[in-house]
Amino acid sequence: VDAVSLLYNKQELSGMDGLKEYLLLNRQDPLCRAMVDKMMTYALGRPMAFSDRAQIDQLTSQWRKGGDKIRDLIHLVVASELFHSK
Repeated sequence: VDAVSLLYNKQELSGMDGLKEYLLLNRQDPLCRAMVDKMMTYALGRPMAFSDRAQIDQLTSQWRKGGDKIRDLIHLVVASELFHSK
């Protein structure tokens, strides 16, 4: 299996390890925001709306400051205003 691919910016990824390295070095902020968005979607049982964007950004910022631990994300989601107004 040839697991080498070329990104739009001409950067070469070599398998899953290459993808992991690329995401951690170059795309960590969008990856964390997507994780917060998906966790809130699951917790609320509905897709996030445009009106939720500010709170998602705030949760993402808090989570990033805390070290990106999944346990911390769960606590932030459960303590969030969005979750309590469900």
